[in-house]
Amino acid sequence: MSNPSSLLNAEPILPLDDTTTPARIVLDRLAILGLLDAEHLADLTRSARENALKQLTDAGYLTPLEVRGHLRAGRTGRAPSAYALTLAGAATARALGHDHAHAYEQTNHDNQAHDLCTLDVHFAACRAGLNIVTERNLINAPHVVRPDNAVGVSTGPIGLFETEGFADTAQRPRLLEKVMHWNASAAALHQAGVDLRVRVLFNLKSDRALQTTYELWANVIATAQATLEQPLALQFWGRPIGEFLQKPVWDSVDGFTRLDDPARAKDFGLAPEAAHPNAPIGEPLDLLPAALRRQATASADDVILLRAYARYFTVHLLPEIPPYSPAFFDLVREIHGAAGAAEADQRLAIPVVALWMLRTYLANYPDLQQALSLAYRKFNRINSVLMAQRAATRLVRTFLTFHGLRHDSADCLVRVLPPDLQGERDSDFNVHVQLRLPEVFDGVPRHHWAQFQMDTACALAWVLQQLLDYPDELGLTE
Repeated sequence: MSNPSSLLNAEPILPLDDTTTPARIVLDRLAILGLLDAEHLADLTRSARENALKQLTDAGYLTPLEVRGHLRAGRTGRAPSAYALTLAGAATARALGHDHAHAYEQTNHDNQAHDLCTLDVHFAACRAGLNIVTERNLINAPHVVRPDNAVGVSTGPIGLFETEGFADTAQRPRLLEKVMHWNASAAALHQAGVDLRVRVLFNLKSDRALQTTYELWANVIATAQATLEQPLALQFWGRPIGEFLQKPVWDSVDGFTRLDDPARAKDFGLAPEAAHPNAPIGEPLDLLPAALRRQATASADDVILLRAYARYFTVHLLPEIPPYSPAFFDLVREIHGAAGAAEADQRLAIPVVALWMLRTYLANYPDLQQALSLAYRKFNRINSVLMAQRAATRLVRTFLTFHGLRHDSADCLVRVLPPDLQGERDSDFNVHVQLRLPEVFDGVPRHHWAQFQMDTACALAWVLQQLLDYPDELGLTE
């Protein structure tokens, strides 16, 4: 007799052991950052590329990535098709030796552009026959330094290539923290064999936006120097990434512009006769994180503004949110009913039918499945019982929130009880549910109402419990 648990875990449907097949090549490249586009597969023939992408898509290992226009600055015309690694694809890639493979979850255009341009540099270095490591910790002390690309050149030290986009004053705190941390780690970087001339590749055209970004970097570096009261141990050199990729230079800074070079722009905003030549430019508030830059506002005006928003949300937003439906409880009763329908001699068997129903239901809602998978991964990494209890609670609440159900209501009280190490009950996390349902269910006689509520609470607790007890079978670990 076959193991019931194996029925819930499909065998790999795509052979990937041969590293020379187009499908394996595409998956290996996707495993680097979780995304790529057609330009990263230009070395494959069109038919080989299309067949590999179709095979991987049909297997559920990748999905087309929707992007708004071109991710690379200065491009016109139709943008190349982009693809993202799924949870199943990431799990397969890890099984094939890519330990850092992860599903791609970025939806922000700027972050997608950053990742795509970082890959452009990675593959350019690969074509040059160089050793390259992308988005991995280079050193961990005194600060973590995780360059976008670290390129090993046979004739010299390791070169660091950072990918950046347009920077305005809102980016100043992030850039200042980065410059200060990297400068504090300069000795450790030098000991690791790193060239202390950091190349910053900007996803910008050579226009005013690039000059504005250069000026902000110069100001940030000047601010760091003023804080330290000495020059930086690192140098930062900038260049548009499009120009760099036309003719890459890996072992020097030829073609780059030193970002803190006063000769690049007239005193880059710092008066030469000032007592502190490296004093920062701009308003002092610009150096604060955005969350701390609140301007004084009258509370009465805030109340009026919020009331206006409330009316707007009620009219325009609320109708767009799927409402809670009492049919949700019919759903959990249906799934739980399948678990209790087994013959008497099968009571100890794994409830395969009910688990398969739940797995299929979750697969119909990818957003829910992905959110539950992320919550389970966090829960599974925790060793502290108290922290694990909180993570388990967040997991079951994710399921409830998706269905529009309040988990903090006295009418639906859902708790995850910690393990009982004294052995008086199960020595694992247990879901406990108390319900006080409104009498809106047709066909339930009043004298059966109390039992109906108890049975429904039991069904809901059982379904939530399976999220903790059978994550593999439900596809939450893929």
